[in-house]
This record gives sequence, C-alpha cells and structure tokens, in this order.
Amino acid sequence: MTSAFTARSDTPEPFGGLVVTDQNTTTSVLSELRRLAAAYRSEIERDWEAQRQARERNQCRGAVDFAIEYMQQAFPQTLDRALPAEAWQGYPVVEDGRPELLRPMAVTYLGEGLFVHCVREPLDADEWQGVLTLLSPCLCGCGAYREVYVGDDYALAWELDHAPGQQAVCGVTCISDVRFEEW
Repeated sequence: MTSAFTARSDTPEPFGGLVVTDQNTTTSVLSELRRLAAAYRSEIERDWEAQRQARERNQCRGAVDFAIEYMQQAFPQTLDRALPAEAWQGYPVVEDGRPELLRPMAVTYLGEGLFVHCVREPLDADEWQGVLTLLSPCLCGCGAYREVYVGDDYALAWELDHAPGQQAVCGVTCISDVRFEEW
C-alpha cells in the first residue's frame, strides 16, 4: 500500500502522535469527521428551530394578549362586549421585506368577510400604542380587502355602518397586495 504521509524522525509527530500512513486510514478519518460534523450541525439546527418556534409562540401569545388588552381599553362598548378573547389568532413577525409585517399581530374574523387586525406600534423607546384595522372585502370584485384604521368605539361603529354590504360603492382605493389568502 502506498503511504500518504511519511513521518520524519527529526520533526514532531503531527496531530498529537497520530500518523496517517495510508490512504485507507485517511478515508476513514474523513468519513468519521463528516459524520461527526453532520451530527453536530443537525443538533445545532434542531436547537435553532426549537428556539425559533418558541420565539414565534411567544410573539403570537404576546400579540393576542396585547389585542385583548387594547380591545378592553379602546373598544369597551363594542369589541370588548361582542368578541370573546379566544377569538383572536396571533401571528409572529414575518421578515420578508414588508415593513407592515415586522411586528407580531393578532387577527380575528367578525363575519361577512370582515376581519379585525391589531398590532402594537412604537411611540418611543418605552411606549407603545395599539393600532386596530378593519379589513373588509372590496365591492369592486377585485378580491382585495380595504383597510381602515379605527381608534375607538365610535370610529368602529361608523365603519361598520359603511362596510361592504351596507354601501353600494367601495369608495376606497383597493389595496391590491392585501389578499384574504395572506391572512
């Protein structure tokens, strides 16, 4: 068998005394190294995935908790009375380049195609404000949803009176990239 490496007597032995003397030994070391590296990488990636899932669960739970609290504070006469807390569905941060999805959010379906979307917006480093958006299907038939920000019970009541099904014409510019399937 041909020697891959030859140890010289005047130099220290490489690798703490391990002297590779033939191609078969080198191959078996490399095979073992690949197996160990793959197992390690797999373990690290499982840990990363578990951390990501835990982070997303926390984001969803936090978004729902905030939506419930905000609903109680800003909409005590309407949403807080009509909407059970368990109706909210939390969604984690989506990092796909759309700035509106860079915060966790909570969404609930009201019926007749209407959704309510709630997110925390920063005011400054220590303060947040709630932003509640009513999403309703556009009457023009394009499949998009119109998005209307509502800040209190009165604004919500007004929008519900003028929601699709209550008005003959959409009257609001469509948001062509907001589709039901994305929510």
